Amino acid sequence: TIYAGNLPYDFIERDVATMFERYGRLKSITVPMDAVTNKNKGFAFVEFEDRRDAEDAFEKFDGFSVEGRRLRLDW
Repeated sequence: TIYAGNLPYDFIERDVATMFERYGRLKSITVPMDAVTNKNKGFAFVEFEDRRDAEDAFEKFDGFSVEGRRLRLDW
């Protein structure tokens, strides 16, 4: 499972999926939402079916800029 931090606050699950699914089949995506603002909390958890696909995505997106925000990935 990859922790994807510093996401744009308007991203929803579909946006995260679109970004990561090009590297392999996704098993699950969790995007915690703020109950008051109804926007995401700035992070998501992305799980791939294959670890190698997750490693490829990690290499590509760690530090990648999305809408002016540099993604911070962790395992």
